[in-house]
Amino acid sequence: MGGNPSSYKGCLLGLAVGDAMGYTVNDKTWAEIQEDYGPNGLLGYDLVNGCAEVTAYTHLAAYICNGLLVGITRGRTESASEYLRLGLREWMRSQWFHRDPEQSQCWVAQKANMRRGVCRDIRMLDNLRQDIIGSLAQPCKPNLTPSTLTSAVAAGMFFDERWMTPKGVGRLGAEAVAMTHGSP
Repeated sequence: MGGNPSSYKGCLLGLAVGDAMGYTVNDKTWAEIQEDYGPNGLLGYDLVNGCAEVTAYTHLAAYICNGLLVGITRGRTESASEYLRLGLREWMRSQWFHRDPEQSQCWVAQKANMRRGVCRDIRMLDNLRQDIIGSLAQPCKPNLTPSTLTSAVAAGMFFDERWMTPKGVGRLGAEAVAMTHGSP
């Protein structure tokens, strides 16, 4: 994989930090946010037991990246969609089966805190549970939520001119959204 590893870590950390801070106001209007947090809105984290929450969106991005890394380490970048699908399926299983995974190709699944059922988006989980999940040719049932872009962003981090054109990475991001949310 090309690029600077620090950039990838920075992108994932930025996604996790923004997600941990913003998830509590996800579905609120500006007026509701001001009512809950004051005239300047949300200025920090809502802590749970002294910690910021790791949400389903962060988990989803980590599994997508891990699935794509599996493909890259196997030298199979031509079938990135297959490894994108692998990461998505393993993430979906992690939302229901919280014990140690019996067979997992994603190292993220070995981390207990990455196997917690944190996803409240049942429609997305249902889309991923189907025998045949969405594709660009036949997207899954439409489900537009804030996590829609999470799938595309995680795929976009894997752009590398040595094995993927900008158009190719755009297509991979669109495939991710077609698989999870049905809106390429």
